Amino acid sequence: MSMMPTRFSARTAAAMALFTLTLFSVAQPQKPKVPIDVGPLSMKTNLGSFKLVSHSDEDPLRGHLEMSFTGTVLVSGLDAKGKVTPSGGVRLEYADDAHKKRVYFGTGKLVVDGTARSIQWFGRGMQGTFVGRGLLRLYGEFDKDSKTGDYWFGPMSDTKSARIAWNSLGMQVDIPFHESGPSQQTIPTPRKSGG
Repeated sequence: MSMMPTRFSARTAAAMALFTLTLFSVAQPQKPKVPIDVGPLSMKTNLGSFKLVSHSDEDPLRGHLEMSFTGTVLVSGLDAKGKVTPSGGVRLEYADDAHKKRVYFGTGKLVVDGTARSIQWFGRGMQGTFVGRGLLRLYGEFDKDSKTGDYWFGPMSDTKSARIAWNSLGMQVDIPFHESGPSQQTIPTPRKSGG
């Protein structure tokens, strides 16, 4: 003698089967399919900082970064095939080969090629272009004209691409850019006056 109606038991069994399938699919992570490299992303600011990082361990930061600036750059975890080329007044200030960290300081140009854990810059008068894959975290500071800086998808000389202002509270840009996902930029809606 059953205590529950048959129809309720069939629904319960179907729900449990669906839950089990969902749980099993979540418990079995799959290696992501990594799309090909795209670019370039150009950026420019009078005062601020940025950090380029990996998407994940399976999808590391990689590519070609070329920038001119005044300030400090920390390159962490550059692989053995990677190369850093300073020029102008930029010089190697600190090297820790055991932890794969190098700090460059000065005014001039720096080119980084290869795969790395992260590249971080802070200073002033920066303009640069990155071609590759990674996450870019931007932190703009207001200059004397109340501007924080801009980035856009296209070469530095491109005057037609839409410029996106750096957020003073920080923002993250997915490279290559995806139309949706957690790092999609939101555009604030102006407030309306009212009563």
